[in-house]
Amino acid sequence: MVDPIDPRDLRWKYSALNEEHPGGGIDPVKYGVLWQRVQEMDKKIDKMESKIEELLALANRGRGGLWMGMTFISVSSAIVGYIISIFLKR
Repeated sequence: MVDPIDPRDLRWKYSALNEEHPGGGIDPVKYGVLWQRVQEMDKKIDKMESKIEELLALANRGRGGLWMGMTFISVSSAIVGYIISIFLKR
């Protein structure tokens, strides 16, 4: 059985929201900094998503090229094999 997590252990992670200031509650400056960091991370994630879509499209094009190459090689080897079999029968 897993031990329950003590909320005091997680306090350091949420210090920007839990620290007291004279009015009590959330420190607006630290909250603003935290909000800005979240917005910057959101922009980075959007860029990463677009890059992943480009990579996926590139991989799909490469896979199509691979199958076309395999088709070309198999057809050409069949033709060469047929021509060789004709000459060997003579």
